[in-house]
Amino acid sequence: MVRDSWMCEDGAMTKRQLIDEILTVNPSAEPAFLADFQDGELEEYLQRLLLLGAPRITGDAHRYDRYFENSPAANANPPQPRTVGFNQPSLPTALAM
Repeated sequence: MVRDSWMCEDGAMTKRQLIDEILTVNPSAEPAFLADFQDGELEEYLQRLLLLGAPRITGDAHRYDRYFENSPAANANPPQPRTVGFNQPSLPTALAM
């Protein structure tokens, strides 16, 4: 969340404040790289980071069953495991035949 104490009187953050806030959300960002961007671009990036960091709504996965019920992948028959019997010849023996 953007810290209110960092806001200027007009409600905007300085470039340094934007970069510092971005670094709290994304510590792997390089300050020198971020400094090359305009204030508006940094604000947009910070908002995207905050949006991505927001918790997502989770729930019952069965509510998606109806969506996938006509999917070809959902209707495909899974491959059956092959069983090798003890009476079958081993691979080298079968190849020699």
